Amino acid sequence: MAARASVSVLKVHRDKQLKAERGYANPRSIVYADGREKLAGSDWANRKYALLIRSKGKCERTAILGKPHAERCSGAAEEPHHIISRWTSRDDRLSNLAALSHACHRAEDKRQPRWSSR
Repeated sequence: MAARASVSVLKVHRDKQLKAERGYANPRSIVYADGREKLAGSDWANRKYALLIRSKGKCERTAILGKPHAERCSGAAEEPHHIISRWTSRDDRLSNLAALSHACHRAEDKRQPRWSSR
């Protein structure tokens, strides 16, 4: 009989106290015990606004990611970009976000963002 491979699953629990301390109101927003955030609705809109304030409305590809701007970069902060991709480890904290122009976002991620016009 072959031995079954052991798969360890890391369970990260939601932390309702951290969510309350951070002031998130949307019932779909989650703060995990390890500090990661998954924001929804007005909480996500507020985070995007905070990102715009941090970036002063300018594309952060060079400042945050250390890469040159894309050829057609408008210079404006148009879209939020997750530095560590959302599918790897969803984390909507400001430290994991960069405000990018549409062209720079396309250069980072070839997929079409859902929130942009097509």
